[in-house]
Amino acid sequence: MNDRKMTMLMRVAAGIMGFLILGIMLFSTIYIAVESNHECEGEECPICFIIEQCENTLQQFRTGMTFRMPVILAVVAAILTFVCGIRVSAKETPVSQKVRMNN
Repeated sequence: MNDRKMTMLMRVAAGIMGFLILGIMLFSTIYIAVESNHECEGEECPICFIIEQCENTLQQFRTGMTFRMPVILAVVAAILTFVCGIRVSAKETPVSQKVRMNN
């Protein structure tokens, strides 16, 4: 596999992972907001258990954000570049086009 295809695959994988993380954070937050005023069934309430898991998940994301923020921003930038079709490359040259120049 050439470098260009590998770079594209890495960008796609990073984009998918970024969307999954954002989705987990979004759905955990929404679930907590929707179910915060539920009728609790006591000590073994299944909804309270899921809310606690969602809060733990969000807390784990928060504790790692300070060190991982540059990585997350780079992933978001790569996703936007891929989705918008912006081409991030140097100006095309005869070498990049593999054109033979004769004098």
